[in-house]
Amino acid sequence: MNMLPLENLTVSGLIRRTAQKFGSRTAIWYDGITVTYEELEKETLKYAAAFASCGIRKGTHVAIWAEPEPETLYVFYAVQRIGAVAVMLNTTLVRDEIRALLIRNDVTFLVAGKSYKTEGNLAEGLTEMLLASGISRIFAIGSEPLPDMTLLRTLTAD
Repeated sequence: MNMLPLENLTVSGLIRRTAQKFGSRTAIWYDGITVTYEELEKETLKYAAAFASCGIRKGTHVAIWAEPEPETLYVFYAVQRIGAVAVMLNTTLVRDEIRALLIRNDVTFLVAGKSYKTEGNLAEGLTEMLLASGISRIFAIGSEPLPDMTLLRTLTAD
């Protein structure tokens, strides 16, 4: 059996290389939205720069609690680009399950999808739980790509 040699390539390196080779081809098709590999690389870099400017570094654990849509992929790949650890949270989890996962995975940043920043949901209902879990910042994915990311709250333990 002929096996291709394994390459020492990260997810972020693969996206970069694919964007260089096949930039105008479709990378993501979602609900009528088409994103090329070139656009995916560009958005990933924007998100990575914004996250880095907020203190996310290599090894930082970042929870992503968002619907499956292009912005969620930008966030996931940006976290990978920085060298941080993406902790994907299922959007159907209940509060106690989320808290346990955040603590178990040593998460300090949370990126929330559009539906989680509404009144009575993430913005109000989970603040105490997040504080107790060690979250230092919550970011919301907006309808516009970063750097227009809005900081929902900077949480402090005092």
